[in-house]
Amino acid sequence: CSSQRILISTRPPSLPFVLLRRQCQTGICAFPQEGAELRGKEKARKRERMKAVALISLLLSVLTAEASFFRDCGKEDATLHFHDAVSVPDPVHTGERQTVIKHGWTELDHGQDLTGEFSQFWCPMDCFNADGSPRWETSLPWVRFIKAQLDVCKENSDMCPMKAGANFTATHLHSPLIKLTPHGWYRSHQVFHDSQKKEIGCADMIFEYVKAEGEEEAEEESESRETLLQ
Repeated sequence: CSSQRILISTRPPSLPFVLLRRQCQTGICAFPQEGAELRGKEKARKRERMKAVALISLLLSVLTAEASFFRDCGKEDATLHFHDAVSVPDPVHTGERQTVIKHGWTELDHGQDLTGEFSQFWCPMDCFNADGSPRWETSLPWVRFIKAQLDVCKENSDMCPMKAGANFTATHLHSPLIKLTPHGWYRSHQVFHDSQKKEIGCADMIFEYVKAEGEEEAEEESESRETLLQ
């Protein structure tokens, strides 16, 4: 801030005093030391507001998403635990990008060295039991079409590093599925390993992939035109 001394007289004229006029872009009118303290407080308040906005956005995304099926599939000695996983949007429509958000906690410290085995399944039919619960076995009716090794911290940068006893959030944005991908129920199964390649946790999620609004009508119209041309 720049400053300028000016003389202001009050009545009676024999009682002049000097004020320090400040011209601050921040709009904080205080002496230099006080101004620095106020600017620091303002920055702290701004950071808190940003955190609050981020938290509200996350809560809204969770509350507005429909219930995806999820389970923590970790072994008895697992040290990486998952509370839930949600898909935004839910269900996923043709052409949409999907954000998967997982919440959990860890019993141990972990740096940037987590790896994972990622499997993607599709279920053509009989995906659920009679009571409506999903069939969690990794055999039929589930058909695995992807199996890959992943750098967990690279794919979920907000997950690493992790401190023992602390909660974490893992967020991953997926590209739209290719146009010819069949609709139906899909499943993401992830097994996590530490730097010693020991299995430390597992997350299993099922979500639905459906046609976009108006897509079915457009397909029927296209089929009708093809029938007329034959």
